[in-house]
Amino acid sequence: MTKYFKLFLFLCLTNLSLAQSTSDANQFIKLDLGRSFAGSGDLTGLQYGVRYQKNIKNQTFWTVGIESTIHDKESIDYFFTNENGEELTGKSRYITSGVQLLSTIGYDFLKNEKHDFSIALGPVIRYQTNSLPHRVDILYPVLTNLPEPIKIETFVEKMRTIALGGVIKLNYHYAFSNNVLIGLTGGFQIDTNADTIQYLMVGIGKKF
Repeated sequence: MTKYFKLFLFLCLTNLSLAQSTSDANQFIKLDLGRSFAGSGDLTGLQYGVRYQKNIKNQTFWTVGIESTIHDKESIDYFFTNENGEELTGKSRYITSGVQLLSTIGYDFLKNEKHDFSIALGPVIRYQTNSLPHRVDILYPVLTNLPEPIKIETFVEKMRTIALGGVIKLNYHYAFSNNVLIGLTGGFQIDTNADTIQYLMVGIGKKF
């Protein structure tokens, strides 16, 4: 945990030093909310966060933000008809949730008074907790002599993890006025736990 945090802090300070190299004061703070997909896409949920962005120069900018995700899924483990003729369905419900800090350096491909389209990338440090088992075994009554199936979940990975990773984002912003904007952000990230997240968020921000 300590080494990941130190490395993340170093990368953030490197980005911040670039941001301090200009007197351009164009900046905004923005709230984002959207749809998120974890892993191979079978875990779906919400992603939301707040981001501060400051222009540097030559169409480049620096951001820092905090985001949170929550994903869940439901799977059917078995169908079974008991001795009374009742049809039973065994289900599992899993949740993965996390919070993360991130900082990026970006470049505006298109920028004018109303529109800007950009790409950004940088480090992310993520705390995550999940209830996903490594394996699920179903023991049927023919093996146990019990009236209904028994489910056994085996856990190998830690429930709570901290990981360092990288993120890449595509952003579009439209300015309603000199101080209000809306935006669309798509992103992909991967970390040292081999966890991946893809997302699409909409947001509203204020320039200052």
